[in-house]
Amino acid sequence: MVEAGTFSPLANKYSVSGVPKIIINEEHELEGQQPLSNLLEVIEKIEIQ
Repeated sequence: MVEAGTFSPLANKYSVSGVPKIIINEEHELEGQQPLSNLLEVIEKIEIQ
């Protein structure tokens, strides 16, 4: 977890405009409040690759 205000260059790199924002392996992103099922779906897709 990174505080966007403290690490603004990192927040800019990943275009953080809402919180929370989850970035996995710099390829998969979830922004805003998401149900757990969405996070699990992304993780399952990564495992398949």
